[in-house]
Amino acid sequence: MNQKKSAAKNGGKVNNKQNSAAVYTLVVFVGTFFCACLIALVSELVLKNMNSFWLGFSVLVCVVLIGVFFDIIGTAVSVCGQTHLNAKASKRIPGAKKALGLTRNASRVANICNDVIGDVCGTVSGGIGTALAAVLTTSGGLVGLLISVGITGCIAAVTVAGKALGKSFAIDKADDIIFNVGRLLDWPEVVRAYLKQRPKTPK
Repeated sequence: MNQKKSAAKNGGKVNNKQNSAAVYTLVVFVGTFFCACLIALVSELVLKNMNSFWLGFSVLVCVVLIGVFFDIIGTAVSVCGQTHLNAKASKRIPGAKKALGLTRNASRVANICNDVIGDVCGTVSGGIGTALAAVLTTSGGLVGLLISVGITGCIAAVTVAGKALGKSFAIDKADDIIFNVGRLLDWPEVVRAYLKQRPKTPK
């Protein structure tokens, strides 16, 4: 009888996990779709009327840096330990609880940062590269093809190299990175704590 109850409980837990995973997958799918559409629409509207190469180049750099930044967070949360965060959370240090929450959901956070945001930035950067190639040359043929291929190759190389450097940094400084991300997410408490610690100036 006890075995049947325990089996039923375990079966219920498995079903709950499967349902939770299915809901999470659906949310990620829908969120990624609308996020990618929104970013692509904004980029298209900006770049469609773009006549300056350097404006487009600046937008491209920002998109690549965003992709690298979130890749660092995704890598750091995967290797970050919880011991130091538990200690800071017990001392009620602002940001520690948020950081601890990130590490407890490390797989989902890494998925969103590395896969969702990373893929969206990769897609958008490719579109920006095409727009830059169109700005650089109005002629088609071999010249236009070479410029387009060259820009695409440069974007891919810079993105991969940036993520490679970022992963090395993320692994070395994982604890500090996630704690600071937690502080960023918990910024109202951080500001309050800072204001409390500031020495009051005599009137």
